[in-house]
Amino acid sequence: MEQGIFHILVENGTSERLDEIAMRDEAHQKASQELDDAILEKESLTGKLQEADRRISVLYGSLMAAYAKLAYEQGLKDMAEIFAKSLKE
Repeated sequence: MEQGIFHILVENGTSERLDEIAMRDEAHQKASQELDDAILEKESLTGKLQEADRRISVLYGSLMAAYAKLAYEQGLKDMAEIFAKSLKE
């Protein structure tokens, strides 16, 4: 497909020139800095979220271990009580 000179100039020159202009524009610089700051904040929050998720998983594990221990102890007590009652009968 043959392209005209206009398309070639636009394709090869516009982006570079526009980038240079944008880098000098105060509003563009401010928006770019705010975007960079928001990305860093998101990364920080993502790390904090991952740490919170890990902590929650550990706490669920601890909770389940404590519950299982109580259930086992109660089962032993119930068994001993049933056994003691059966001996009396």
